[in-house]
Amino acid sequence: MNISKATLRIIRDALPGGTDADVFQGFPISITGKTGTAENRHGDDHGWFVAYAPFENPKFVEHGGYGSQSAAPIAKDILREIFHVHKLLNNAREDLE
Repeated sequence: MNISKATLRIIRDALPGGTDADVFQGFPISITGKTGTAENRHGDDHGWFVAYAPFENPKFVEHGGYGSQSAAPIAKDILREIFHVHKLLNNAREDLE
C-alpha cells in the first residue's frame, strides 16, 4: 500500500463515528466516511460523501498505478449499478429497433 501508516492513522482518527454513523448502523461491513454540504444560492444545497471500508483494514487499489486506470473503473461499476445503466442501454436499443 502506498499510504503510510501515520497518514492512515490520521485518516482513521478523523473519520470513525462521523456524520455517516447512523446511515450505516447495522451494515455488515464497517464503513467510515465523511459527509459534506455545499451551499447553493440557486436552490437546495449539494451533498457529498466520501468513504472507505472496511474500517479495520481498508481496501485500496494497491500498486494500481494511476487512479484513472485502477480506482475509476471500480467507481464506474458501482455507479453502473446505482443508476441501472444496463436497463438504460437496453431501453435505448429497443428504441432503435
